[in-house]
Amino acid sequence: MNSNIDNIYSFSEEELLCTLLIRENFKDTEISNSFYSMEEILSAILYKYLEKYEKCDLTEEELINWLKKNSRYNLLTDLIKNEIKKLLFPQEINGKIVDTTDEFVYTNLEALLEIMKDELFYNIEFEKNYNPKKVKKLPSLNEQDFDIYIKSFLKIVDPSSEWQEIYEKALKNGNIIFTAKDDLETKKKIFEKFSLKQYGFKVEDFRWNCFFSYNEEPYIIIERNYDIGDFCSFIHEFSHFLQSINKNDNKIPPILREYTSTFYELVSIDFLKALGYENNVLDKLLHKRAHNTYEAGIDTIMIFNFMKKVLTTGKITAKEEIETASKVVKLNENLEKKEKEKIQMTNPYYFDATKYSEQNCDYVISCLLKDTDDFNRKYPYVLGSYLAHATLNKVKNADLSFEEIKYLMENLASIDTYDIFKLIGFDVKQLKLKKVKN
Repeated sequence: MNSNIDNIYSFSEEELLCTLLIRENFKDTEISNSFYSMEEILSAILYKYLEKYEKCDLTEEELINWLKKNSRYNLLTDLIKNEIKKLLFPQEINGKIVDTTDEFVYTNLEALLEIMKDELFYNIEFEKNYNPKKVKKLPSLNEQDFDIYIKSFLKIVDPSSEWQEIYEKALKNGNIIFTAKDDLETKKKIFEKFSLKQYGFKVEDFRWNCFFSYNEEPYIIIERNYDIGDFCSFIHEFSHFLQSINKNDNKIPPILREYTSTFYELVSIDFLKALGYENNVLDKLLHKRAHNTYEAGIDTIMIFNFMKKVLTTGKITAKEEIETASKVVKLNENLEKKEKEKIQMTNPYYFDATKYSEQNCDYVISCLLKDTDDFNRKYPYVLGSYLAHATLNKVKNADLSFEEIKYLMENLASIDTYDIFKLIGFDVKQLKLKKVKN
């Protein structure tokens, strides 16, 4: 794949318009927390640059249609170039310089795209075979047993007891915070204490099972449902907490940020299996992880595909997208009548190549405008899940020990990502992965 670096640095009018749109038109407004439709995007662009067109005899609707026709794919191209630049250069987010760079991803974009397709297929198959009716509610877990489970689990994955001591200290010092789903008062106090509102979060929309840093101090918040799902959620976030203690945590490349947390979450489900919990219960826990990976994977693969096109040809064109969509439409046309009718009910655009390609284009534009950091958060979940499943298999086959995984986790920032794939046991040549040249 040949990349034209010059294209990455170019700024077209669409990118300028898009930047202005984000910074001025939708900043601190309700629309900033919702998906932008192409109509909203172009209306805002039109409003911002109305002087350009005020002498035209066209109506606003006609102008919007003109902009759609002429700017849709150019706007997407420039947004995708922006995502590529994030892999190569640190970004300013909320007034701070944040290292979003991941040269391994940039170098191996095409190979990782195929890996993610495999991971997505695995999660799609899990979704298809999962029956939510088998277990409507997870078994309960009181506070005392929650604590016992965590300490027992940590003793297994770290026999040195170092992690258990870190857990007990964090609990004592208030670095681990618990709230309940309907405890609005506590949630408001948490928001005020950690100034979360200034980052654009809202109490009702906040993802309460999370890890974050405040004044360079690590914290975990867990929203208790008082069931065994709390235990698995905690283990995932505590893995992030353990990594944050390492001073090199912020140097871990994005591709690896969800790797060990997902791995230990999967191990926590195996731990529950050893305690005698039924397979149907465990499947419900696994489904949560599979569903989250699936949702992140759909968006990530679309963006990786567009990145590949921009790096190969320099731009995304209507002609090429419609040709690609035509292949999907042809497959849909050959489906059996029942399947065909089902698709037509949910999305009739799947039978119109032009509309289907435009819908995909507009959806990715909306995703990238809704949250400029959305993609950087999503692809680590997909690739992290892939690495985590492979690592778990190695542990089950006694090819890797928990001591080795602990060492790996504590040194993710200093070990080359290419070498981590090799350490886990992947055939890097077969995967067509390349080492980043210094």
